[in-house]
Amino acid sequence: MLFAMFLLCGLRGDSVCVDTQHYINIIKSNDLEERFGFIYGLIGSFCKWFGDSPHIVLFVFAMLTYIPLFMLIRKASLLPVLSVAVFMVSSSLFLETFNLVRQSIALMFILWAMYYLDKCKNFKDKKFVFLILLFVFIAFQFHKVVILAAPFFIFAKLNIEKRKVYIILFLSFLTGLTSQMVDISEYLTYLTNLQSYEETGSFARTFGSYAVSEEYIGQWGIMGKLVNAMPMNLLCLATYNNQTKGNTYFNLTFFGVVFLNLFVSSTFCIRISTILTISQLLLVPIAFKTSGKTQQLYIYGVLGLMAFLYVYKLIGYMNSPQSLGVLPYSFCF
Repeated sequence: MLFAMFLLCGLRGDSVCVDTQHYINIIKSNDLEERFGFIYGLIGSFCKWFGDSPHIVLFVFAMLTYIPLFMLIRKASLLPVLSVAVFMVSSSLFLETFNLVRQSIALMFILWAMYYLDKCKNFKDKKFVFLILLFVFIAFQFHKVVILAAPFFIFAKLNIEKRKVYIILFLSFLTGLTSQMVDISEYLTYLTNLQSYEETGSFARTFGSYAVSEEYIGQWGIMGKLVNAMPMNLLCLATYNNQTKGNTYFNLTFFGVVFLNLFVSSTFCIRISTILTISQLLLVPIAFKTSGKTQQLYIYGVLGLMAFLYVYKLIGYMNSPQSLGVLPYSFCF
């Protein structure tokens, strides 16, 4: 299944998703390094050995997304099939690999950092600390937004009581439904000062605009906010049990859902929160494996809701006269 997803992503035609043509234009103009940094310039130079088609670069981008994902699911997931199912239907993770190319690659490497964070019993273990920092560094080279996940790693081992989980999710969800996003642009500007080259200064401006720009705020009505936030809240509650309490993957997913709730007024809330909720790929199999039948049915129900919304989104793409999504699909050949 992952191999089929990889081929669909790597061999997509020019008109599949709004950002595909954007990347093709940048590749054709040899601006990868100038726009996105050294690592992308290196990839572009490597791909020229195989030809001048921009689709070669897009294919390599797909490889950098799906190969680390495949390897980690094989290595770490208790139920690989369930991990793949979650990847397909939850938070548009699969669909966004066609569009959010750089962030999708970064997510896979930050997920590897989360895996080693889960294995690390304390921060005195130099081997695991090195591996965590290595994968965070690699992820950071592909997309700067992943740096927002790093501070939450410190709290990934917390034991959060069930009552507190319910209260925090409810209050953050209520806050997101009834208010606009706060201005976080100054904080994001500070984060850019930690980066290694000046071009990434646009990072703060970009994500600062997600927080304060009228272009992005208020486009979701109440139903839009519910559809975007409710499934992840239900999944977070469904995966809480005695075995996942204090679990790294649960805590990071929980933090991501709280972030999603608070910033649900932004149309880009899901994209930003996935830097933490990507851990759900390894959380859901653990929760399912360690739950009773009633809770397993609860998890099935939440995934069923996500699958319904996933299919609904695909139908929306098909019925749109000017679709910006994966449908109608075409290959690059």
